[in-house]
Amino acid sequence: MKTTCRLIALALLSLAPLAAQAVPAEIILLRHGEKINPFQLSRIGEERAQALAQVYLGKHASHSILPKGA
Repeated sequence: MKTTCRLIALALLSLAPLAAQAVPAEIILLRHGEKINPFQLSRIGEERAQALAQVYLGKHASHSILPKGA
């Protein structure tokens, strides 16, 4: 019984590096925008959308959440 438990533990430990390397296939950011009407953002909504892209999503984002080279 102890041998079986040890083998299971070793098998699980061998899978740990694989789990640590998991990367999501897609990330979706959703935010509530400040709107003028159902189809158009207000001036502040536009500014916040641009800031989101420049800070977190753009190619040269200052705090990018995207992997290198994405």
